[in-house]
Amino acid sequence: MARDADSTRGAAIPPHRSAASLTVSAGVLASAQYLAGGIGFLTSVIVARLLGPEGYGAITLVLAYPTLVWSAMAVKSVMVLPRYLSSFRAARRLDDIASVCKLGYGLDFISATVALALVAGTARWIAHTIYQLPDRWWLMIAAAAAFPVASLSTTSASVLLAWGRFRRLAMLQSAGQVVSLLLVVAALLLGLGITGVVLSTALGSALTGIILTVGAARVLHADGVDQWWKARLRRVRPMLAELRASFGWSYVVVTMGAVITQFPVIVLGRLRGPEEAGLYRIASSIMTVGAQLEGSMGQVAYSDLSARWSHVEAHDVRASLRRWTVWPGLPAGASMALAIPVVPFVVALVFGREYVGIVPGAQMMLISVAIGSVFFWLNALYLARGDFGALALASTAHAILIVGLGWFAAAQWGFIGLAALAAAGRVFVTGLLLVKARRILPPGAGS
Repeated sequence: MARDADSTRGAAIPPHRSAASLTVSAGVLASAQYLAGGIGFLTSVIVARLLGPEGYGAITLVLAYPTLVWSAMAVKSVMVLPRYLSSFRAARRLDDIASVCKLGYGLDFISATVALALVAGTARWIAHTIYQLPDRWWLMIAAAAAFPVASLSTTSASVLLAWGRFRRLAMLQSAGQVVSLLLVVAALLLGLGITGVVLSTALGSALTGIILTVGAARVLHADGVDQWWKARLRRVRPMLAELRASFGWSYVVVTMGAVITQFPVIVLGRLRGPEEAGLYRIASSIMTVGAQLEGSMGQVAYSDLSARWSHVEAHDVRASLRRWTVWPGLPAGASMALAIPVVPFVVALVFGREYVGIVPGAQMMLISVAIGSVFFWLNALYLARGDFGALALASTAHAILIVGLGWFAAAQWGFIGLAALAAAGRVFVTGLLLVKARRILPPGAGS
């Protein structure tokens, strides 16, 4: 990362974050994010119970294609910007912070607008040819109409992460989820069905973008960064080559991530119908809820490693990662493993007996989450180093696995086949990144 010697002179080296400190911060973030995730999960439960598997599956298919397009267009600045913002904040480079914010918001908004245009131009063909649901095309466009405003969430979340405002980030996300829940419930009570749920979801995501942007602006203002939109982008010119590489690789990661999550839904909808597509989405939602703790710990680790990376030796980082794996990694993985046998009871109680078919798939997905939780710091390590290429290659390998075998798995075994493939792919990527991590931080480095 390019650095300004004059502006960083006298800046304090960020202290090492102990395993206990990371656990406390991650616990705060995870608790609040579980609240946000729980509200979103509750929304899915209400829709699934009131509209049934067929209706829930139809909503899943409507939202899958716009989401895939947006992910393919998005630069996903939340993967890149916290690294720069954390470093600039530690060095008190306020003008650079403002410039990076302007760049992030601008890129997110432009990519979201392009995604909206692409969905508007192709939705009718997708609905008619791929989904064979010709009357749903306009709902895809309506869902995409929220993208430009919703895109504000990404850079806003980057700011809150870089400032360590984990509780505030999660609470603002929770507020957005509450708004979405209320809108969806109102639409269902009014009898608006699938149309009402899709429109409410789109409006809720846009309002979440606004809520997070206001929260980020308050954090920036408190630290002396005002009117970032007036900042001069020329301040980031010395970093352009590095930024282009970072955003380029992060684009690959996001696009492949969208393929990994949305391709199974689209394939199941085409081969097995909306109902099985909806089952896969619910199983994925259960996996997402389970992965909240892993994600929270990873975000805290990313913020910590980004602030300290240029000031520490390889053996110091390796020691931190070893401690983090033992605590809180192993307990987090163990707690997730213990939750797996409870899934059948939770599904029957929460969703109803008609959804018990998702249990084996959801359990397989949660096994992969348990393994990933032990090594929660993996993505943070590569992001803090700026090694987006490694994450991009791992994501590409994962996507190739899903696309290459997904159609066959869906045709032969339906939802269960794709759930098993998704779980295996997640474990495969974790293994790949672990092998490379050992080469980055070899035993005895710096000692």
